[in-house]
Amino acid sequence: MKSLKLKKRLIEMRAEGMSYQLIAKELGIAKQTAINWAKELEVEIHNAQAFALDALVEKHFMSKKSRIDILCTQLNKIKTNIDNMDYYFISKDKLFDMEIKLLNALKKEQAGLSFITRRKNTDSSNISEQNYERISLEN
Repeated sequence: MKSLKLKKRLIEMRAEGMSYQLIAKELGIAKQTAINWAKELEVEIHNAQAFALDALVEKHFMSKKSRIDILCTQLNKIKTNIDNMDYYFISKDKLFDMEIKLLNALKKEQAGLSFITRRKNTDSSNISEQNYERISLEN
């Protein structure tokens, strides 16, 4: 039970970017034990890092949903302006350029968070990309 709590703390500490040396010292374990546990818990550490990064982004920036809502609103205004344009005020080329930029920004926003999970029926002692599956989530 104690090692389970230590492993959970190791996941948190590695997700925060702490060195094996510091982790070993704080947890009262050997540095090599920390390294071995980190290899064993690679997926959990990666996912903890992803959650921590997402929380940081949410804290300092508006949410992905809010950014997409704003971009879509701007894109719709430009499309409406293009449809109703007299070609007097703003050149059509300029509006098309703005539309392309907004579409590209929306595509960039579509890249969601990704998590990894171990594939079923794989050898857990073999640390290779073939044993993992990447899962992308949309916000």
